[in-house]
Amino acid sequence: TQWSFSNPLQLSDADKDYHLTEGSVVQLPDGRLFVVYRAHSMVRDKNKTENWVKFCAVSNDNGMTWSEPYIMRYADGKNLCSPSSMSRLVMHSSGRLFMIGNIYGREYPEEMNRAYSRNQLSMIEIDIESLMPIEETLTVIFNRTASMNEDTAISNFTVNLDRNNGDILIYVPIVYAERLELSDSCLVNFRVRIEN
Repeated sequence: TQWSFSNPLQLSDADKDYHLTEGSVVQLPDGRLFVVYRAHSMVRDKNKTENWVKFCAVSNDNGMTWSEPYIMRYADGKNLCSPSSMSRLVMHSSGRLFMIGNIYGREYPEEMNRAYSRNQLSMIEIDIESLMPIEETLTVIFNRTASMNEDTAISNFTVNLDRNNGDILIYVPIVYAERLELSDSCLVNFRVRIEN
């Protein structure tokens, strides 16, 4: 077996201060690869609108070369609002594409005071042709309750598909982010059924 390295993703000059990490990639029905990255910029920490973003890229040649990474936006050009945290892409057996993560829609919650806030786990469908999120499909899976500390992290989850019925299975640890002790965490799971 031989391995070769692909060309690395290159951010535009305007976006060079962003750090991309924790990518999630899927192969689309037409063979393209689509990747979504967690993004963070220390320079933009004070501007939540610019720091609550995800970057995407597309490859037409099995990952050897990639498009210039771009910020994930709705069809009207507004950014999808998501903090500096991982996301997971799911190519569902129905042929539909979903993204699961700490997604807040269009606007960052005013009460969130930092780019790492992970109080809500949501999923949204991504249009398979334009690769833009479909806003009306945004669904909250779990949200921090009033009794939970504001630094509760609902993140670092795993996603699988049930081979028998196509359900999306999500396993997520819920922890108090400022004090990572076993006694302060619990593991929960969710089963999401997609109706065609």
